[in-house]
Formats: sequence, C-alpha cells, structure tokens
Amino acid sequence: DALRERSSPSYIPKVSTQVAQIIATHGWEKSMVAVWAAKGGVGKSTISENLAAVLGVIANRNTVLVDANMAGGNTHIHLGFPESVIAKNIAALARRYQMNLTTQGYRNTGNVGMLSAQSVLAPSEVQGHLTPFRNNLRVLIGPPKQFMGGDEYFQGELGRGFMHELLAVVGSMADFVVMDLGQDTNAAVHLQALRDANYVFVVINPDAASVRATGEVMETLFKHVQLDAKKFRLIVNRFHPEHGIARKDIVNALQMPEVGIVPEGGPKVTASLNRGYPLVMDSRGEIARNIVEIASTLYPPVTQIWAQRAKLGGSGNDGLGKQLTEMMFGPGRA
Repeated sequence: DALRERSSPSYIPKVSTQVAQIIATHGWEKSMVAVWAAKGGVGKSTISENLAAVLGVIANRNTVLVDANMAGGNTHIHLGFPESVIAKNIAALARRYQMNLTTQGYRNTGNVGMLSAQSVLAPSEVQGHLTPFRNNLRVLIGPPKQFMGGDEYFQGELGRGFMHELLAVVGSMADFVVMDLGQDTNAAVHLQALRDANYVFVVINPDAASVRATGEVMETLFKHVQLDAKKFRLIVNRFHPEHGIARKDIVNALQMPEVGIVPEGGPKVTASLNRGYPLVMDSRGEIARNIVEIASTLYPPVTQIWAQRAKLGGSGNDGLGKQLTEMMFGPGRA
C-alpha cells in the first residue's frame, strides 16, 4: 500500500520547512535569462532548452523559452514539434509587429517599440505565437530558415524595438523567460536581448580558442556597448578535468563568476536531441543534476523538487512542482 501510494501521480512528498517557506513567501524573483556564447557550436541551445525544461516542466513554473537565434533556430527540432506548429515562430511575430507599426502610423517616424508610449504588440498576439511543450513550458519557435534572420523586421531600430517589446510582454506573463541567442552581437535582436536580460549565462567550452574568443567579445560588450558586467555568469559546458584547462583558470581569464559546469555528455546529449526530449526530463545523471543546480540559482526550490522526483522514479512525476505549489497555495495557484 505504501509503495502504491508513493507511485501515485497524486502523491505529494514532504518538503523541508525551509523550502516550503521559500515557496510560501515567494522567496525568489521572476527573471529573464539570456543564454549566449561568443562562438557557435558550444552547446548553448542544449543548455537553454534544458534550463527551460527544469523551470517549466519539472518545477512547473510559468516559463517561456524564446528561440531568438538569428542564425536559424533549432529549438523546434530539439523539442520534437510537428511541422504544423512551426508557422507560429518569432519571424511571424516580428512581421505582425511591423504590420502593427504601419497600421498605427509609426512607420518611418523613428517612434517605434521601445521609444513609443503606445504598445505595438498585444499580449494576445504574443500568446497566439507560443507553442505549449509540457506542463508550464511554452516556446516561441525561432526562425525556421536561416535566411529569415536577415529580414528587415529584425534589423536596426525596428529589430531592437521588436525584441524590447516582445520581452516586456512575455516577461509580464511568465515567471521565467529563457532566451537562446545567436553569437552575433551585431544583430540588433541579440544585442537588445543582452541589454534587457536580468542575467546573461555565457556558455563556453574548456578550450583556449573558446576562452579567447569570449574574452575579446566581452571586452567590447563591457567597454564600448557598456553592458552591465555584473549580470553575466559563466557556464563551462562539456567540461572534463583531463582537457588540460582548469575551471579556475577560465574564471580568472574572463573575470566572470561561474554559475555552473556541465560535463561532457557525448552520445547521451545527441540522443536526447534526436528524440525531441530534453535530457533533464528522463535522466538523473550528472549532466541533468548540474543543469538543475544552475536552475536553482534562479529558483532555489527546484533542488528539492528534483531530489524528490528522483526518489519517486523520475519522468513519471513531471508535475511534482505543481503538486508542491498547490500544497502551499491550494489548487489553481501553480
């Protein structure tokens, strides 16, 4: 009977008094996190997708994953979305923004988006372009074709205004916004997202070329673009102690605090991408644990939610965050 009870989806495990108090007193802050890298191919999309899955699926917080990679988005592929939903993507929403500007008479006036007192994007328009994944995670699919990132509505003041207003809207409707950005900081959308984010998680691989490229770009962003260095955090991805470069050396070289490391994943990570299912949702290994630890810097209760989920058998309890929240607040408050 005890085993049957603990295996039931309705079973709510006990949490510590400290975690219960954090949830009950809202002892965490809503935030927007940009996941970015100075080099391509370092694993930032995998990090952003899994981070969003921890927050939106496992912890069941209201989370929006924005694929804003202007070099071409892959989130819809990695999360296994069907072709039928891909038309609802960030490029379609940017076109709607441009159409609204024309309709509202702001076209070519210089008074767009971030400079305008009047909203251009309605929350219902943004909501209509979000695709549900699991539990409380919704996704704004990225440009499905690489050439779309060069379209006019992503460029210059128009692109900056669109991104600023998009983040203002999704930030008002979600507990957490996770952005997957391309590496090109000359792209208006990328740079605006870096400006507006509460935190920027910089993904780097433990190799000299990645460290050097990151250092050069960061110097430009801090000195010339004047982004706030205090909101930047380092994630060392694909780390292995035998790679010949120490974590402390990377931190010292970049003068940036480390928020976490993710070990080399090899075929496990590739397999999770190919089956359209984030690794953290069906694995309790070291990679998943480390991503949960990174997520806990944003939402501390997720550490114990993850621990309880592991005790109960993993993927069958993806709604545990909802159960814990309802335990504290009552039904309908998750």
